[in-house]
Amino acid sequence: MGPPAGRAAAHVPRFQRSHGLGRLLVAVASLGFSVEGAAGGFDLIPLTELPLKTAGRFIVGTSGRRAHMACVNWYGAAQRQMVMNGLDRQPPAVIAARIVELGFNCVRFPFNLEMLFVSQPSVPNPGVVLAAAPELWPLSALEIFD
Repeated sequence: MGPPAGRAAAHVPRFQRSHGLGRLLVAVASLGFSVEGAAGGFDLIPLTELPLKTAGRFIVGTSGRRAHMACVNWYGAAQRQMVMNGLDRQPPAVIAARIVELGFNCVRFPFNLEMLFVSQPSVPNPGVVLAAAPELWPLSALEIFD
């Protein structure tokens, strides 16, 4: 389904993820994206449908079929700790897999503006807030978020 008559599809640039949690979540969550099926049901979207884009008011895959989003908020990075909550208890892959298992295919990450305006902001107390993810300890807050 294309954009409504008289409207052009909005252009959404492709962003390349270099490392970190963002790439992991895109990989895991893309397994759970659904697209509208012919009979009104929903099927998992193939990787060939990525990246998603907008067409008028809709989010669509590369074929133009509508994608339906079920989003969850993973808070914590907007706080002083500058990383998402839970990384002191579980590795990112476990949390991401649980998000998909619960039926979500979209994650909202509120973030701390200090990540953007301070050169390479470090995570305060990485041994505590990233206890379950020691591989992230040497990274800056923005690198982890990316």
